[in-house]
Amino acid sequence: RSPEYKLGTFELRKPLAMEFDFDVGRALGLPTPSTSSSAPSVAKVDDANLSHPRWGQGLRELLDAVGERSKRAQGLGKAVTSGRGSLGDCRVYLMFSGHVVMG
Repeated sequence: RSPEYKLGTFELRKPLAMEFDFDVGRALGLPTPSTSSSAPSVAKVDDANLSHPRWGQGLRELLDAVGERSKRAQGLGKAVTSGRGSLGDCRVYLMFSGHVVMG
């Protein structure tokens, strides 16, 4: 059975999430959790994160992947969320746990 993330009355199964080869929280500059809890976190992505020398490229690719999946799920002609260019006035939040992004 796939790992689940419980959020109130909702459950997200891991196949609905996307896994990346880096710790998303660390890339966003968050402290590493002291426990191995699988509870998801939510954090804001900003332009400083996307321009970071070590993590920026991975975060830009992550936003492209999330945007593409969202585009398909909503039946849109093009992705709204993208890692290209500046975020400007847009606010982007990610729900993640370690290397796994839920949205």
